[in-house]
Amino acid sequence: MVLNEYFVFLWLNQASASAGNLGTLIPIIAIVMGRIPQITEIKQRLHKLMRDFWLYCIIMSFTSPEQNNNLWPPEWYAGVREIASKSPLLTCKTLRSEFRELQFTSALRSEDVTPVEMQEFKNKILTHLENPPELVSIVKNLPFPQCAYILQIYWLESLRVSHMAEPSLVPIFEYLCDPPIEKDKLGLWTCIASVADKVFLRYLEAMSSKDQKMDREESLEHHAQFLIVRFNHIHRQIRKVADKFLSGLIER
Repeated sequence: MVLNEYFVFLWLNQASASAGNLGTLIPIIAIVMGRIPQITEIKQRLHKLMRDFWLYCIIMSFTSPEQNNNLWPPEWYAGVREIASKSPLLTCKTLRSEFRELQFTSALRSEDVTPVEMQEFKNKILTHLENPPELVSIVKNLPFPQCAYILQIYWLESLRVSHMAEPSLVPIFEYLCDPPIEKDKLGLWTCIASVADKVFLRYLEAMSSKDQKMDREESLEHHAQFLIVRFNHIHRQIRKVADKFLSGLIER
């Protein structure tokens, strides 16, 4: 781990010691992460700290600009956006017992969540994803770890694709192709696929706002090629997502 990544580890560890410290540490973490490339190779301890970080962020509404303006200093939301652009993926590949391990490693345990709070988490998921009929029955039966995970991915990847220098669809496909998510028997993949739809819309908005220069056209061409490759994936559900995104990219 390079020196700057070590400092990220220290700040996250300090923030995790008390969730109340997280807001004041966000600008510092953002400055450190702004000086390094996106973290790709990650040890399990840092991976857990990043999961805890995003869990605290969604609980305290650090990720929502509307609530952030009313509750927290604006630099906290700006810091969260910077952190999102450099954060490692929160895929489940590093978990020893697939997705079930989230139940035992989360900063907030299921038994600590009240029924009212649990329902609020589920309502947020359906609201952000605009209540698609196929998700209502799935979300209704999801336990806390899966609900929290969906919101973590929704906000991390939405902020990442909206604010990174070069918007990319590659990260969200990493989740769609993640074996523990694919194998989850409670419908987690369907929920992440709906998250991917929202991330794709933000990707289109981000690319549309860029000047029509050669680098933008090269990026769009690269993503079209990426989607064509995913269109030939061995799993039918991945092929369907790639086909939908490729069609949407051409139409836009």
